Amino acid sequence: MTIDYTEFFSTEAKLRKASVMKMPVQEDGISLFTGLPHPDCFPIKGLSIDYLTPDSKFTKQSTLSIKDPEGQSGQGNVYEALQYMNSQGTSFFRKWCKQHIIDFHEPNYNNWDFLVEAGATQSTDAILRTFCDPGDLVLTDNFTYPCFVESCKPLRVEIVPVDVDSDGIDPKQMDEILSELTKKPKFYYAVPVGHNPLVA
Repeated sequence: MTIDYTEFFSTEAKLRKASVMKMPVQEDGISLFTGLPHPDCFPIKGLSIDYLTPDSKFTKQSTLSIKDPEGQSGQGNVYEALQYMNSQGTSFFRKWCKQHIIDFHEPNYNNWDFLVEAGATQSTDAILRTFCDPGDLVLTDNFTYPCFVESCKPLRVEIVPVDVDSDGIDPKQMDEILSELTKKPKFYYAVPVGHNPLVA
């Protein structure tokens, strides 16, 4: 089942439109929209990486060599990694991530997708900007990720802390807070696993 979240979008998110970089190009045309450097501008055609192997419990070293096909300008993983890329990441990395999720996390529904981000702070900033306007409320653990708090401040999103212990949130206090709030919070930001300092 697909859920339509657009009713929860912030003003900023509602103002965003599809990128002009996605404008169609005629079959024989050359797009100048994206400003992609010509493949011949990249002097790197291959990479070699030494790494410690997981199957040896990270005690033995192996070498991975990647080389783009010769005579095929603008083809291959090295070229794609060096070139301006889709905001969703390189195609080969997305393929690996998707297979990893299937193999190790086994989603129990089919209509799922994922985003590749630079880290938790970029992710929380994107979520806050998508769903929150200045003055909106978000609930969070009273011990929470400091960069989440840091992301809320410049966006003028108000944080309402909720007590937590090693079993999770305090439901009694959550009920009291929700009863007393004059406006509905946008969401609850929680650290569900590996919570420091609550979990050793």
